[in-house]
Amino acid sequence: MKGMPLPSWGVVAAVLILAAGVPIPVRAQAVPLQTPTPVIRAEGYDIALSHALATSSQAAPVAAFWLKHGGRALLSATPYAPETGITARRALLDGPGPDVKPGLVAAAAAGKAKDAAAAARTEPKSDRSRATEAGSGTRSGTSKNINLPRTIGKAFFIGADGRPHWCSATSVRSDHGDLVATAGHCVYDIRPGSATTLRNWVFIPGYHRGRAPWGIYIGRQAFTHRDFATYGDADRDYAFVSVTDGLAPRRADAGERSEPWPGNGLGFTDTGRLGDRVGGQGLAYNLRIGRPLLIIGHARRSDSLVSSYGRPFAAADPAIKAAGLIGVRPTRTDAVGSPWLAAYRSPRGLGYLNGLTIGFSGTGRTATAVSPYFDGELYTVYDSARRFRAESGNRT
Repeated sequence: MKGMPLPSWGVVAAVLILAAGVPIPVRAQAVPLQTPTPVIRAEGYDIALSHALATSSQAAPVAAFWLKHGGRALLSATPYAPETGITARRALLDGPGPDVKPGLVAAAAAGKAKDAAAAARTEPKSDRSRATEAGSGTRSGTSKNINLPRTIGKAFFIGADGRPHWCSATSVRSDHGDLVATAGHCVYDIRPGSATTLRNWVFIPGYHRGRAPWGIYIGRQAFTHRDFATYGDADRDYAFVSVTDGLAPRRADAGERSEPWPGNGLGFTDTGRLGDRVGGQGLAYNLRIGRPLLIIGHARRSDSLVSSYGRPFAAADPAIKAAGLIGVRPTRTDAVGSPWLAAYRSPRGLGYLNGLTIGFSGTGRTATAVSPYFDGELYTVYDSARRFRAESGNRT
């Protein structure tokens, strides 16, 4: 909640002990709506937890929705741009800032997700040295010779308007190698009076023109701050989504055991955990504002990834009571959900997630990309999400 101080902690991992929670409703095909239930509370903070976006047995039908007919639904999806009402400006006086000491969770390379829990709980560097590492980077401007990460892709879903849409998103490190981060309104319906998630939510890392090189991952549980789920608070416009193991299509006539879909001859094979396939970005929070960040995402009119460095500044929008924002301008990426990475290491394609584009203030060359400031409350939401364990497997 705004203005509430977090207790201090030392090592990133041994921070929070989560209370048990019960899901809240979601709009998803083949998943019946449920009545609202209490939110999870951790260290005095409210954390919203949705019920399953898709159960293990429902994962394949959701994947088939997007892949059938030659991926027609994927190819027809458009960038998601609901009216968020953001008109943020540089904050000259009050603005966001650290609520506790800086903290980092290290990134995980592909195939290393199984060690995530142990590594996230064992940070050998001091808060000061780790914050210095995440704060180092290249000067502002267009990036050159950047090895773009395989963790980034597109999240596809049925928007509040009933049409297929997409946002940029990224895999992030978790205990079970199954977590995706994006803007909150790319997961939740933010219309007044609505507290539901968007339907048929999937993540495709490395997506390009209908292709899913590392599989398609179906959302199963969504986490966000209660202030966003309840009030649409722009300062908390972020979400972490736990996903199933990946699925890849195969033809029923390929001579292998398969589950064909009527009219398509389409079945699926399990491609494994997201983190094992593409790795996961780390997370940085409570960093000093102004250190260079690399923003990587999609151009709205292209499937190609683009990137640029920028120095964020404190931003606010009094009209919507948003005082916990940061902004960067200009940026080459103009898709919502694009990750902002600190201390990005090009050879590894990994860094520390420290922002997510939730919208743009202004137009043209002076447009400002806006993100929530990553503070201790965001870490609390992330920590509950990264520890979450759903039923194993993709099928029942």
